[in-house]
Amino acid sequence: MHDKVTGRSISGVVVYVGGTPIIWKSRRQGSVNSMKLAVEEAITIRYMLRSLGIKVSEPSNTTGDNEATIICATNPETPLKKKNIALSYHFIRDQTATKTVKPCKVGSKKNVADILT
Repeated sequence: MHDKVTGRSISGVVVYVGGTPIIWKSRRQGSVNSMKLAVEEAITIRYMLRSLGIKVSEPSNTTGDNEATIICATNPETPLKKKNIALSYHFIRDQTATKTVKPCKVGSKKNVADILT
């Protein structure tokens, strides 16, 4: 938690294509919104690659070090109490169900996006 008044953290997103970082962003927000931003970027990059004639058959890995976020994003039985968070989770769950993305946990020491925070 970087901001003691709002309770918000700074989240980072790094998008790789073929092992090369092509997009990196840093924002003050919650981890759920950071995962949603990563999923939106993955959808955009997948569309761009398909437009260029490159087949994308496997789901895009979206990694994070917040295990609670990943569990809630992948488990449809997890109760969601706040509407704004629920909308983000449902978006991520829909993309996970259609195998567009695959949320995965990565340890904090191996989380490359942490350098942006």
